[in-house]
Amino acid sequence: MNDDLWRFPWGTFTGEQVWEFTNFIESIEVIVLPAVYLILVVMVPSVRTLINIWYAIGVWLLGG
Repeated sequence: MNDDLWRFPWGTFTGEQVWEFTNFIESIEVIVLPAVYLILVVMVPSVRTLINIWYAIGVWLLGG
């Protein structure tokens, strides 16, 4: 039974607890990684585009 214990600096856990935790982390990755990817690919260019548009409008309004 002791073979099933995982020792970490923050405590000792059973194999089942470690397994549940790794499953939890994997389920988070399934949600978080695509979200981060979408933010980087979709949001960042659109934010950059918005900044460029507002900068162009500002320059145009100031007569630059």
